[in-house]
Amino acid sequence: MNTKTPNNKVKLQLSIEEKTKKTAKFIALKNDTNISALFEEYIRAIDKNPQLIKLIREATNKSTK
Repeated sequence: MNTKTPNNKVKLQLSIEEKTKKTAKFIALKNDTNISALFEEYIRAIDKNPQLIKLIREATNKSTK
């Protein structure tokens, strides 16, 4: 079931490591935003420039499958 928030957005549940959650909160706080807005901005940026995924993976030493 999708639950819509008052601003017509759909809630999304993610499973991430606790350390990643804390990092996301810290980044959001530093940028005067929240994790949801940060995630939405990230997805929109990747949609506009798919090359960003490769750059992010390279920056974090993840394999580019």
